[in-house]
Amino acid sequence: MLVSGNVKENVHPGPGGDEHYHFTVKNILRQISGVTNWKSLGIELNIPPAKLNDIAHDCNNIVDDCRISMVDFWVLSDTTACWNNLADALEHIFQKVKAKEVRELGRKEEGGNTPSAQGGTTWQHTSGTEDV
Repeated sequence: MLVSGNVKENVHPGPGGDEHYHFTVKNILRQISGVTNWKSLGIELNIPPAKLNDIAHDCNNIVDDCRISMVDFWVLSDTTACWNNLADALEHIFQKVKAKEVRELGRKEEGGNTPSAQGGTTWQHTSGTEDV
């Protein structure tokens, strides 16, 4: 599995060293672990192509490392980052099974409620003390 107990060491500490941030990134990486076309996913998540190229260069084009850096950047920089947006992006790159799994996870995290039309609860505005 892509995500191990040391993911915490591989990602940005998040806003204020927020433990929930690490929990979220770990869950995202689990959901996209089989997605090898991380650049296409990044484009669908509205990450600028130049940033994706920087990530590829910085990570020596190692897919697992690129995915981690891409997710880290997306969660930190996109104020609308949420499960629904990730699911939509996965659908656009023809990962429909993964998209369905992500939507289910999003519903569970939101207490079984259907995400709002704006995409559900965003990660920057959530808090928690889950340990990774």
